[in-house]
Amino acid sequence: MTNIRRSTSTAVQLRGRRFIGRLGTVILLLAVVVAGVWLERVPLLRGAADLWIVSDPVTQSDVVAVLGGDPEGRPFVAAELYKRGLVSKVVVSQVADTRSSEVAAIIPGHGELNRRVLLKLGVPDASIEMFGQANRNTNNEGPEGLGRSARGLAIRHSDRNFCRPPGAMDVES
Repeated sequence: MTNIRRSTSTAVQLRGRRFIGRLGTVILLLAVVVAGVWLERVPLLRGAADLWIVSDPVTQSDVVAVLGGDPEGRPFVAAELYKRGLVSKVVVSQVADTRSSEVAAIIPGHGELNRRVLLKLGVPDASIEMFGQANRNTNNEGPEGLGRSARGLAIRHSDRNFCRPPGAMDVES
């Protein structure tokens, strides 16, 4: 009986060693995969973001909206769309004044600054309409804030074309 117990005990020890060896191999492979994903996270995340971005070609629309912020880019893109005849009206968000524009009336707020840039770029005053009052965020600038200007609005915030500098847009003629 002693021999049977020793052989059973040895078999259990061998199974235990195999299990620990396999578990160690799985843990090592998992660590290699995690390290690889971590090292390649930037291209992986960019690829995932590209899958989520909707980037349709720009086509004819009734209106383009210039939301608050980025006065160095948004009015230029809107003016380019207007000049190409892709929109007939530009609606500009009436953004809440900043402290500097309230204190020193010489510095215009974003809404007024965007309107002035559009005028300088050749968009006629009759084609520019301001909307909202003291818009502080994108929710204020949504369809409720746009009111009657929302008819024909065919712009999505995630569209890449509104993040590109002028001249870099893919526009269907």
